[in-house]
Amino acid sequence: MELDLIGGYKHKLADNATIDVGLTWYTYPGGASKTDYAEPYVKLSGTTGPATLTASAFYAPKQQALGKWYRTGADAAAGVYTDAGDKEDNLYLTGDGAFAIAGTPVTAKAHIGHSWGNDGLGPNATSAAPTGEYWDWSLGADTTYKNLTLNVSYVDTDITRRSAAYLQPSFSRGQDGTGSIADGTIVASLTAAF
Repeated sequence: MELDLIGGYKHKLADNATIDVGLTWYTYPGGASKTDYAEPYVKLSGTTGPATLTASAFYAPKQQALGKWYRTGADAAAGVYTDAGDKEDNLYLTGDGAFAIAGTPVTAKAHIGHSWGNDGLGPNATSAAPTGEYWDWSLGADTTYKNLTLNVSYVDTDITRRSAAYLQPSFSRGQDGTGSIADGTIVASLTAAF
């Protein structure tokens, strides 16, 4: 389980622009203590008509949770540290867009991001950027009914199967050594607001 604790401050810069600064603490209850890490962020959002655009930067300074403790996924599966205690940092830049479709409860959404971090696995075979550097993107839509929001999106990365292969079996779907992290997929979520 991942539990994200977020604290921040949002300030209106103009009628249609806001800045949001804060810190996310990623914690894994019941997991190895060295997998928890902190990541400050800044987000700048602007709205014009039915469109909202957001540019974000997330920077996690050097921490053990982001280090390269294993040379390969096989080392991680065998529990063989190649550089225990290594500390690395991670930078993630994103752009997001949302467009409300007039006369409907639907909002079209798009996302693109780029991550720079270590090119291996950290403690407990985790990593914020498992192949070091990669792009991710998604296209989808939200639909809202009363206090419920349903999102369906297609998400993918430019991580090739070859780049992802050296992380297996430790960094694969189901931790069983099969299913590449490089595969695109459809994700659905249901959110309730109170």
